[in-house]
Amino acid sequence: MLNKDYSELNLESIPNIAGKEVFIIVSTWNKKITDKLYEGAKFVLENKKCIIKKVKVPGSFELVYACKKALIKKPHAIIAIGCIVKGDTPHFDFISSSVANGISQLNLKGEVPVVFGVITANNYQQAVERCEGFSYKNKGVEAAVTAISMINFTV
Repeated sequence: MLNKDYSELNLESIPNIAGKEVFIIVSTWNKKITDKLYEGAKFVLENKKCIIKKVKVPGSFELVYACKKALIKKPHAIIAIGCIVKGDTPHFDFISSSVANGISQLNLKGEVPVVFGVITANNYQQAVERCEGFSYKNKGVEAAVTAISMINFTV
């Protein structure tokens, strides 16, 4: 469903998931970015009549723990939203890797799809470019569409 040229979102092409529950776990670190990511995800999910539960955590590192706790509630999907911007120390590498691996481990359990809606950017401007508007360019929109695809996923 993701269009590589970041074309505008076509909501009619996305299946309805009315009544399905999705937890959106949002890091408040880099809040200007994560708020826009959340708004993008919320826009798509509300349009598809989904039940949204928003949970805030301090940083991206805490996303994994919150997602694990959200699994107990048995939602239909979980979206982890965060923004990690590279700095002058290796902190970026440790946090990015830990979050990606943690979310990967939760997915391997196979209980509920956990979508990686985390921007990892070399600089703040790159992060800004991935959170604008209501198109696939917004990583939150992309994460919501992915969550819907995974809710409807069958083998």
